[in-house]
This record gives sequence, structure tokens and C-alpha cells, in this order.
Amino acid sequence: MKLLQPITALTATAIIAFSTLANWHSSLTLQDTKTLQLDADSIQKIKIDVGSGSLSITGSDTNIIKVVAQIYQKEAHDNYQLSLTNENAYTMLTSKNKGFNESTRIDLALQLPSRFSVNIQDGSGPITLTNVKSANINDGSGSIDVSYIDGDVNISDGSGEITVESIQGSLTINDGSGSITAKSIQGFVTIDDGSGSIDVKNVKQEVSISDGSGSINVDQAKSFTLVDDGSGSVNIKNIAEKVNMNGNNTF
Repeated sequence: MKLLQPITALTATAIIAFSTLANWHSSLTLQDTKTLQLDADSIQKIKIDVGSGSLSITGSDTNIIKVVAQIYQKEAHDNYQLSLTNENAYTMLTSKNKGFNESTRIDLALQLPSRFSVNIQDGSGPITLTNVKSANINDGSGSIDVSYIDGDVNISDGSGEITVESIQGSLTINDGSGSITAKSIQGFVTIDDGSGSIDVKNVKQEVSISDGSGSINVDQAKSFTLVDDGSGSVNIKNIAEKVNMNGNNTF
């Protein structure tokens, strides 16, 4: 029973924090919309460093990088950073507050060449990414939805639901909490998860999972390795070759 007290207190603190954040977001209203645009003829990569707000990225047959930013505040002010610049070998998009007063949320919608590799450093808010060459995502909190990527996808996430579909390369996920769904992956799938359900389907190579708690469901893979599992059911089917459960080969 002694262990329940700090856990309960921590849970209560988290609930209060999320409630406070939700109330803060609801108090902000749209104050301005800005559009940024750059040519990308010789660029193959974009680095994105953003704070609070949604992030939507779509690749297409274009040589233009276009960003539409919706700026939400209690009252209009310019105490934030929003910039799109071409560096030597990549494009840099920055969107965040300048000071400690979190008084601005910026929702971003990007259109860019589908040949781009995308590197995202995100504070909080939902991320949607589709139709680019490859992706590296480091996210604090918020849902992540990734689809139709021509190469590898790497995700490091604090909390939030993760959905990944139609990846031509390999998928690596390091996640604190939140459900994970991955399907139609041509390469390897490696997942290290703290808590939350994991559903994986239709993987051409090996699936390797280390999980703290939550159910695990794997359907269709070349092979499967359960590195570690704290609690929760494990259901696997349609594995073409070997299955390794906590160091024990089952066939």
C-alpha cells in the first residue's frame, strides 16, 4: 500500500497539469495567419524546431516549401519566433515562444518536395506527416501520424498515440506512453515502449519489441522477438520464421 500513495499523487498531478494545459489552450484565439515560402531546388532536407501547436507536413511534386502558420494568443503580440531559412545543406523552420511566458500557440501546415528528409524537434501538439523520403521525430507529447514514407522512420516520443503506415524502410520507435499502431512496413520494426497497447501488422522483416505494460498484437512478420515484457497479453500469428520470447526460441 505504501507504493500506491506516490503513484496516486503523481497521477493526480498529471491530471491537474493536463487540465491546466487544456484550459490554457482553450483561452487562446486566432490572432494572425502568416505564410512563409522558399525555393528548394538544391535542398534535400528540412529541420523543424517547434514548440506548442499542431504540425502537418505533406510532400508533393514541387520545388517550393510553403508554410502556413496560424497564431493563437490571448491578445495579439509579437513575442514569438517564426522563421523559414535556407542553410548550407538544409532548410530550417523554427516556431516557438521567445521567453518563458507560454502565451502563443502556432499551428503549422507545410507543403514541401516529397524527396525531402524531415527532422522534427517538437514540444507538444499533434504531428501528421505523409509522403516524404524519410523522417526523424523527437516529440514531447501529442499524437503522431506518419504514412507513405520512402525510407526509414525513427520516432522518440514522450506520450501520445502513434500511428505509422506504409513505410518502405525500417521503423524504430522509443515511446514513453500511448498506444502504437504500425502496419505495412517493408523493413524492420523495433519498438521500445513504456506503456500502452502495441499493434503491428504486415511487416516484411523482423519485429522486435521491448514493452513495460500493455497488450502486444503482431500479425504477419518474417520473425518476432520479444526482448522484454512487463505485463499485458502477447498475441502473435502468421510469423514466417523464428519466434523468440524473452530469450527462448519457440520454433
